[in-house]
Amino acid sequence: MCRFADALSRLLPEATAESIVMLRMALLSINAAVQAAADSGADDAAVVAAARRVAGVVTDDLLSGGRRRG
Repeated sequence: MCRFADALSRLLPEATAESIVMLRMALLSINAAVQAAADSGADDAAVVAAARRVAGVVTDDLLSGGRRRG
């Protein structure tokens, strides 16, 4: 995962320490979704949708350079 994150970090508009950590967090969102869904009755589609949504929020912020924050 670290090599994949390192390769992706080269595509960031601003590859700061903070943005690289955020990118890694986005990549870990699927694991977090699986853990959060344990014993919840959520099916695989719901888990994947949740992970995708969280990763999308993080990566959208990264790719916009944080300009979309309120």
